[in-house]
Amino acid sequence: MSRLILIRHCETNANVEGTVQGRQNLSLSERGGRQATLVGEYVHQEFSVNRIISSNRRRCTQTAKAIGPIVEVSPLLREIDWGDWEGKKWNDVKAEYPDDVTALLTADPNFSTPNGDSLMSFIERIDDAITELNLKNTDGDTIIVTHEGTVRTMITRLLGWDPSHMGNLVAFPGSVSIVTLEGNRRKLELLNHYEHLTSTYSEEIQN
Repeated sequence: MSRLILIRHCETNANVEGTVQGRQNLSLSERGGRQATLVGEYVHQEFSVNRIISSNRRRCTQTAKAIGPIVEVSPLLREIDWGDWEGKKWNDVKAEYPDDVTALLTADPNFSTPNGDSLMSFIERIDDAITELNLKNTDGDTIIVTHEGTVRTMITRLLGWDPSHMGNLVAFPGSVSIVTLEGNRRKLELLNHYEHLTSTYSEEIQN
């Protein structure tokens, strides 16, 4: 049996501000740095780390390096490109693009961010990541530090769920989700676990 440990990057200032991040190469906030230390401690207490893979965005590599010094970096794991939404407040996006946000939350296959990625191209990129990083055949515990959209998509693709399930999944900054793989069997063992961050966490940083 092998396990994919999916970790969302720790807090950025954009998380606190409710701002769309996407491909922006943002750093962790001061609190995010403390969270990364706690994530590293939790991972080494709970798992036998065989491999650490990170998105190439700075907020992810900073989180990953708090877990271990040897990190594989893959641009395939980056967040969806939100196009014109990036840098805007999520509340403003919801008010300005209500139909698009509904299409996103229901995983409408025709959804595309304004001047950014389409949902289907993003899903295809995550499929490529699963294949090229050989995630279905990995041994032991593999740590993947990435973004909420990538966590949601990877879970649905690994488990063979319809994309509409993505809107029902959540991953807070610094949270841990686990997919176990044993032969052809896959199981979502843990979703959005963040008790290791209770000393730093507040409900205001869920974005």
